[in-house]
Amino acid sequence: MLYVDYDIAIVSFKALYYGSPAIPEKPKPESSAMNASIIAYTKVLAMQEHFGKAWKATGSICQPGSIWVDRHMCQTVVKLTAPDIAGLSFLTIRVLPCLKTAATVSGCEVDINQGEYTIPNLISNIELGYLLQLNAYYCGVLATPRKSPKMMPPVDVAEVSRVVPTIRPIFFIGSDVEPGTPEFKAASKTRVAHHYALAMAKALAMTAIDILHTPSTLAKVKDELKVTLAAESKIHFPPFPVTKTEVNVPIIKTEMPSDLGPVGWAKRGY
Repeated sequence: MLYVDYDIAIVSFKALYYGSPAIPEKPKPESSAMNASIIAYTKVLAMQEHFGKAWKATGSICQPGSIWVDRHMCQTVVKLTAPDIAGLSFLTIRVLPCLKTAATVSGCEVDINQGEYTIPNLISNIELGYLLQLNAYYCGVLATPRKSPKMMPPVDVAEVSRVVPTIRPIFFIGSDVEPGTPEFKAASKTRVAHHYALAMAKALAMTAIDILHTPSTLAKVKDELKVTLAAESKIHFPPFPVTKTEVNVPIIKTEMPSDLGPVGWAKRGY
């Protein structure tokens, strides 16, 4: 019943490169900002190949004006997506050097800024969710969606979940259509959907009453959020590249080939 599997966190970075102004006598400037943006873009795409399926890094190249007229200023925008904030930290440590080295190799200057919006992942409170599921069982809400919708959590709910215990429940309305579609809008108008909605509203009200009238349960819910935030703050990733301990690889000793013998090798030792 709880929607916790497909929460994602998103952050973006804007790398603005400054190169040499174009001179009519020289067809190519000494340091081209457009080249730096292209290098940064290709580095990010190459880094994406080493990430897991849940981690994504996408980029785009843009510039005020036309890139074919003046190449002294160009911008690369990178969008990072991960399951949680810790994953964003992991991607940030590995992607930002790509943007910086692009300026170094092209002889440009770079100004890297974080995007306006950073979307954190939703922290679903397990204790609160268990209590809601129990009350939903008493209210007759037994069915759950057979297909889990993959969509981004609301930004306000994700931010609130880091201040107070939060859950984002979903429930079966009599159809497996995707939320936010015209089919879902039509299915939500049926009597079956109204029955499930009223039962879920009762379960939510019962959960609120249980929390307010049971101090021990309220303490457990709050403590879980504190533990989750504390564990998240302790996650640190080493800078890229990571120095690994050298592994001793056994050397296969093979003597030089010789014409003596039927197979052309005098002796082969392992």
